[in-house]
Amino acid sequence: MKAIDMIAVAVAALIFMLVTGVAKANPVDTITEWLSNEKTKIVEYQTESWEKGKVQLANTKQSILNLFKKDEE
Repeated sequence: MKAIDMIAVAVAALIFMLVTGVAKANPVDTITEWLSNEKTKIVEYQTESWEKGKVQLANTKQSILNLFKKDEE
């Protein structure tokens, strides 16, 4: 394919996308929705991470206490 043919195909594809509505989405709504989804994901991840961290800290504390109890026995 020649360069002119490739450019013509690219322009035709761009026009097709613009006409069919792919590029008609409201960018403010799209960005707002994306930010909301990301915030929800972050909050869920942080909640899970904090719970895992609490359990891990409790297990570590118990392991350390068990080390001292073994020495006393």
